[in-house]
Formats: sequence, C-alpha cells, structure tokens
Amino acid sequence: MAEASATDGSRAARVATLGYPVVLVALVFVAFGPALSAGFVNWDDEAALLQTHEWRGLAAENLRWMFTTNWMGPYQPLAWLSYAFDHAAVGLNSFAPTAQAPRYHLTSVVFHALAAWFVYLAAVRLGRLARPRGAAESPWLRFAAFVGAGLFALHPLRVESVAWVTERRDITSGAALALALWLWTFYLERAPSPRSLGRRLWLGLAASALAVVLFFASVSLADPTRLTFGPLGAVGLALALASWLAGVLLSGCANGRVFHAVAALCFLVALLCKGLALVLPVWFLVLDAWPFGRLRRGHVAATLLEKAPWFAASLVFGVLAGWGQRSIPGVLANWTDHTLSERLLQAGFGLAFYVRKTLAPFDLVPLVGLPPELRLAEPRFFVPLLAIVAVVAFAWWQRRRAPALAAARVAYVVAVAPVLGLTQAGPQLVADRYSYLGCLPFAFLAVAALPWAIERFAGTRATFVVLALGVLVALVPLTRAQAAVWHSTDTLWRHAARVEPQSSLPRALFAIDRAKGLTDPADRQRVVESSMLIVEEALKHDQRPLMYAGLAYAHQLLWELDPDRRRHDALLALTLMQRADELARARLEWNVDYAFNLGTAYFNAGRVGEALPHLEEYVRARPRHFGGRFGLGFAFLRAGRAFDARRELELAVELEPGDVNAWGNLAMAAEKLGDRSRALECYRRVIELQPGHPTATARMRAMTDAGAEAKQ
Repeated sequence: MAEASATDGSRAARVATLGYPVVLVALVFVAFGPALSAGFVNWDDEAALLQTHEWRGLAAENLRWMFTTNWMGPYQPLAWLSYAFDHAAVGLNSFAPTAQAPRYHLTSVVFHALAAWFVYLAAVRLGRLARPRGAAESPWLRFAAFVGAGLFALHPLRVESVAWVTERRDITSGAALALALWLWTFYLERAPSPRSLGRRLWLGLAASALAVVLFFASVSLADPTRLTFGPLGAVGLALALASWLAGVLLSGCANGRVFHAVAALCFLVALLCKGLALVLPVWFLVLDAWPFGRLRRGHVAATLLEKAPWFAASLVFGVLAGWGQRSIPGVLANWTDHTLSERLLQAGFGLAFYVRKTLAPFDLVPLVGLPPELRLAEPRFFVPLLAIVAVVAFAWWQRRRAPALAAARVAYVVAVAPVLGLTQAGPQLVADRYSYLGCLPFAFLAVAALPWAIERFAGTRATFVVLALGVLVALVPLTRAQAAVWHSTDTLWRHAARVEPQSSLPRALFAIDRAKGLTDPADRQRVVESSMLIVEEALKHDQRPLMYAGLAYAHQLLWELDPDRRRHDALLALTLMQRADELARARLEWNVDYAFNLGTAYFNAGRVGEALPHLEEYVRARPRHFGGRFGLGFAFLRAGRAFDARRELELAVELEPGDVNAWGNLAMAAEKLGDRSRALECYRRVIELQPGHPTATARMRAMTDAGAEAKQ
C-alpha cells in the first residue's frame, strides 16, 4: 500500500509539473486569440516593417544590416532576425499585408507563451530555493507559480507588447531573460556565496573589463545610423567575445559553472533582443539579499565580482541603447524643455501608474502623451508622490516581517527605472509595454505570498484558491478585449479617441485613417475636414513639426478628391510641409522622412524640378525603400528623364514585385526608351496582378497592333 501511495504521489507530481504550464500556455492563446487574426497598424508597423526591406531575408547582407542597424531607435538584431524567419515562411506584401500579418502575430504569441512557461519554471525554482533550510516544500508551490506566471502572462498590460508586431523585442527579450533566470537558480543551488575575493574572481573581473575595452576598440559608434568596425575590427570583436566568455567561466563557482555559462549566454540573447534586459544582474543582487542571504557581511564584494561579466554586458548594451535613441533627431528631450523637476514628477507618475494599472487594467491606450508642462500642483502628479512616500515608509516599517514585499518593490523600481523619463525618449508620458519586465517581480511575489497565506489561514484555504483562480479567469476576457483593440489601425485609434477624447493626436490619426479607407468622395471629404479641424486646434498649443506634416497630408487627401481644388490644396500642402521641414530643422528633430514628404509636396504642386533633389536625398539615405524609389522614378518620368526613371522603377519592382503602379510606370518608361519587349513584359505583369487593367490592356493592344503593322 505504501508503494502504491508513493507511486500515486509521484504520478500526481508529474501531472502537476506538466499540467500547470500546459494550461498556462493554452490560456495565453485564448487570451491573445484576437491577435492571431489581426493586421498591422500605422503605429510604427508601417515604418518598421512594411516600408523597410533590409530585414527581409537571411542572406549575409540582411544579417549584416540586422546586427549593425539602429533603425527606429532600438538595437535589436535578434528581434529583426525573428521577423526574417517569418518572412521566409510567408513573405510580406507591403501593400496588401492582411494575408501574412497573422503569421507575424502567431510568432509573437508563441514567444509570449514561452516567456510565460519560463516564468513558471523560474518561479517554482525560486520558491523551492527560498524555503528555510530543513523545511519541506510547500504542496502549494506549483499552484502559486502557476498563479504568479498567469498574473504576468494573462494581464491586459501585456497586450501592447504581444499584439503590436513592432514590439516583438519585448517578448523575445522577456522569454530569454526568464530562461536565464531559471538557469541561474540551478547555479545558485550548486554555488554557495563566494566568501573571499579569490584569484578566480579577480581574473573574471579583469577578463570582463578587457572584453568591454576590446568591444569599443573594435566597434565604432561614430555613424549615428549603423555600427561600423573600429581599429581592431572583426578580430577584436571575436577577442572581446572570447574574453567575456572567459570572464563568465572564471566568475562562476566550479560546481555550477555550466549553468552559470548557459544562463549568461541566454542573458546575452535577451540583450540582443532589447537592451532593457540589462536590469537582470541587479535583480540577481536583490535575490542575493533576499531570499538567499548571499549578501552577508564580508561577502558583498565577492558576490558583486561574481557578476562582473553580467554587468560588463549590461554596460555595453546600455551604451548601444543610448546610441540608438540618439540616432532619431529630437527623440531625446532636452533639459531646457523637459526640466529635472518635470522628469522627477514623470518618474513618480510612472512608478504609480504601472502598479495602478496592474490592479485596475482599464482604459489602456497606445499613447499617453507627455504634456507640454508638468506641474506639482496637478493631482495626477502630486497624488502619486504621496503614495510613493507612504509605500516606502510602510516597506521600511515591515522590512523584517515582509522581506518578500520589500524585494519585489526594489526589483520593480530597478526594472522600470530606465523608462521612467529621467532620460526621456519619445512623446510618451508612460507606456503599457514598459511593464513587460517591470511587473515581472509581482509574479514572483505571488509565489512567496500565496503558499504562506494558504498555510497560515488553513481554514479559508478554499477561499484563497478560488480567489486566485478567479482573478486569472477574470483577466482572460479583459485581455481578449484589449487585444481586439489592436486588431487594426481603425480599432486602435477609435478606442484611443474614445478613452482620451481630449487628446488631439489619436483623434486626428483615427480620422485620417478612416478617410483613406472611404470610397465615397463626400464622406471622405467630410472626415478629412473634421480631422483637419482637430489638428488645427492642436497646433494652437502644440507646434510640433509632426502636426504640420499631418495637416499637409490631410490637404493631400483633399487634393486627390476634388479636381477643382487640386492646385489650391497642393499649394497649401506644400506650404505646410515647408513649415514642418523648417521647424524640424530648427528644433533639431529633422530626419530624412521630411525630405521625402517635402519632395512629394513639391511634386503634387507641379514643381517637379524642385521635388527631385529632395527625393534623391531620401533615396541616398534609404536605398532600399520602395516608396522612395517609386516616387523618384515617377518624378523622373514626369520630368522627361525616361532613362533615370527606368533605373529607379526597376529597383522599385525588385523591392515590391506585387505593386501594380510600379510595373505600369516602368512599362511607360521602357516604352519611351523604345524597349518594346520590356514594355510589353511589364504591361503583362500589370494585367496578371490586376486582370482587365484598362490602361495596360489598351497599351498592349496598341503596341501589338503597331508591331503587326510594322511587320507588314
């Protein structure tokens, strides 16, 4: 009977070990189900993915671009690589991406499910190692880990990171970081706290420092848009990696060296997905303090040196993250417009915001804009500061009774500190995606709190279990609803405009996007004009170049609608784009996109000669951008420069072989140059893509008839 009981217990443990994570992954797919049929949105997806071709492939030139670019700001080579694998599987039609978008979303959900699984595994290990010496493992540990991982994975705050394809870097980095944390627990199990500053630790520090020096002697950050080789080149970079790996091997305890090394490699993967993973070694120090007690008096210096390779990697990728942010003109707020006192108010607001939205995840929006001025007198900034003071005081009072709570708070502050606005980058006050790593400590707090509560109040055990499961069940529909918000550009900005009707940017983006999709001229004109009123009102207190550019784009839409107003709207759009360009240069926010927009405005106003220099400038900066090649080719064609037009349009159809307009204009350029066979080939391609195309059909018939007459 005893043997049978032991067998049953072992079987139940195996079922629990596998069953909890399987259920967790299934719930992730249920909660994020709407994302699996979603499309791309005009909130960076277009610029990062649909209009960019360099990442589309696994050839050496593609990989070189991924590992050297900071396109759109972040340095994220492995996130780009994940997109490349999606592209290898299903491709991407930039002008009709609806069919391929679900695959890109599926990959994001899979990575998030992996992150949830690794968080569960790490939570179990941390709970097991944190128990007092000699104490039996709580039978509720796996359940608590399941609840904690579920709170992390199923929360609506995760939607922005998962359902927004551009934010793939969050979930790939999060999965690798959670895996590194799980592996680190195996190292801790085998490695006592280093008791002295031994020779191996000093050698590990020296090797790690040498790796940093070699890296910056091998890689140059002088080019603001891409990494280039420095004096030592590829050889120095290889030596830097070898030196860093030597530091990892030297710093780890001999008994757990393998786990230490593999965990460090996973950490490197996380950093190559997103630099924010650099907080992990500080988390390790928090865990060393509690629950593992490895920061005892006399051991602090040795425990710090043990993590020298981890801090070395964090230093390198922290510098790369700053380099990436500086590559976007105007993205880093200056200290005159955004003062130190305002940054501190923003930091206090952010610290409270992510906790508040964790407890009440309602009315989440893609952009909480940074106001022109932050004042302490405003309740939304004053109240969070009072709350933070109260929480810090309570934590200090309860530091001995509730060390888990104190550790979780410190880990949370460490995780969100880089994105609280002290080094403000971008127009946002806060952002849901910043909570992906920031709220992870709350999941591990549940692992400590739930078994304690269940065992302490055994009489109400069922109540705790039902409440914990009820919270997870309640999160699923909330997350599904928020994932549906990100289904399309229309649903995204419709929701944002409803939640924040006072914010001009979401309402204008929503209106203009609706206008693009309307076929009835009267409806389209009405919607465009309403969006113009919104932007014009916003311009009274927000003189950003982006606002002028948006207003110019609205006039361009009107120009397309009414032939009688074309010249008026085209000239007005040109004036507004000139103002946007001038303002962007004056505020040091100019980038090459302004050259493209200004060139397009000149072209629409009939000033083709003045358009060409701006379009050529854009193409020089972004040689593999379809819109630039097509726009320049079309302008050359209008200017009577058929040879130059053909060159640009040949490159355009190479980038986007499914675009009808590019093939049609290439056919006309070839026809003007007397290349009848190429023109016919291009017209045939147009008809393949759009059967019955009237212009292509007519031109093919005319050219065929002319050829037949010439033969006669």
